[in-house]
Amino acid sequence: MREGRAPALTVVLVLAVGAMAPVARADEGAAGTAPVRATKLTGPDGTMTTVLDVNKRGHVVGTGEAPDGTPRGFLWDGERLRTLPPLPGGHEVRPAAINARGLVAGSDSTAGGTRRVVLWKDGEPRRLAADEPDAYAAVDVNDRGQVLGHHGSGSDARAFLWRDGRSARLPAPDGAVETTPAALDERGDVTAMSYVPGPEGSVRYRVRKGRVVPLPDLPGTLTSWLHQGRHTLNERGDAVGHSVLPGTTGIRALLWSGGRPVAVGGLGGQSAAVAVNGRGDVTGWSGLDDDPRKKHAFRWRAGTMTDLGVPDGHVVSEGVLLTPRGDVVGHALRPDGVTDAYVWSVG
Repeated sequence: MREGRAPALTVVLVLAVGAMAPVARADEGAAGTAPVRATKLTGPDGTMTTVLDVNKRGHVVGTGEAPDGTPRGFLWDGERLRTLPPLPGGHEVRPAAINARGLVAGSDSTAGGTRRVVLWKDGEPRRLAADEPDAYAAVDVNDRGQVLGHHGSGSDARAFLWRDGRSARLPAPDGAVETTPAALDERGDVTAMSYVPGPEGSVRYRVRKGRVVPLPDLPGTLTSWLHQGRHTLNERGDAVGHSVLPGTTGIRALLWSGGRPVAVGGLGGQSAAVAVNGRGDVTGWSGLDDDPRKKHAFRWRAGTMTDLGVPDGHVVSEGVLLTPRGDVVGHALRPDGVTDAYVWSVG
């Protein structure tokens, strides 16, 4: 995979998969037999409905509701769901990331609506100071304690990185007027997207040792999009997103391995990749056909696509995050429109 070429895809639990020439062709394969187990993330404190990150120990952070319906930020430690408190005078806790040491980065809001960047250590919140007054959101934290975040919004949006308690603006392509950070790895490298007025439009790239390195499109496609999420980038520098197919509005899941694009494929319909772990496993969602109501979470490993199905009482599922061992953390949608957070274990 580091050579940027995908092996032939084997489909597990699904018979039809879309092809993405010329990089690789998705072949129809025999059904697999690995069992899939789904665990709902709930407890006395409430229920997690949106998952936002998982660390190497399988601890999950996200948002949801207390039993009385009050919005809350949560931490799942593998056995118990715990509430993450706001800073004094705050509410609307939104954790964004958790590192291997259990340090959680995110934000809360004051009564006046000002967002504040917050770090939780052992469940206790503290505010992270910023050099610029409009800093309002953290999006990632690595095991070195570096924090990735963003300032402003719209054409004023820009990315920054906190090191040793101080924030510094990240470089962007020449002419960029809007930057959205996506992910941070253990070396301090960042993936991001910027808008450059003119023919370039949206540009996908990595910032490595202070240098902007573009991520290319998949050959034979119109354009590619880098997913904007916590697990877009792994320690090897792999990144995920999707390609737009020519002549259609359809999209297909995409992996950049070694800086080169690799087609991930799907389960018969449109698909998008949203997370990659250190071993190169990929998760996201795929339609079973052109019906958007038939959308399932998947796990892709070394060319094998596994359909994770939909838990009982739900109609749609999607993968959002991956643990180092390859468990998938994601969401399932009920018929009434309410989402629940789940962990899928394969094998």
